[in-house]
Amino acid sequence: KKPECLAVAVEVCYQNTAIGLTVALGTYSGDDQSTAAGVPVFYMGVQLALLISSCIMGWKAGWTYAPKDTPFLLFVRSNFQPDSTALLSPKSKPVLKPVTATHVS
Repeated sequence: KKPECLAVAVEVCYQNTAIGLTVALGTYSGDDQSTAAGVPVFYMGVQLALLISSCIMGWKAGWTYAPKDTPFLLFVRSNFQPDSTALLSPKSKPVLKPVTATHVS
């Protein structure tokens, strides 16, 4: 399904960046370490911009569980994931209601 493809793309992208930074920091020391760490850090910044735009484009293209006409702030701060019973039954259509975070004190 398209929402799962988008989620996997985001996860793989972030995990691979952390590996690069870890290798750069573990391989070099001193000034070389700072220079080597700069490459993955720069990549992370570019990646962040591309992932944000990719997620927004995926949302508007129907590649997320959130409806396309959802207001942007509601899209960002809500959870549109279907419940597990809807995912197990191929004939059922999930009821997608935004669930906002609750504050626990």
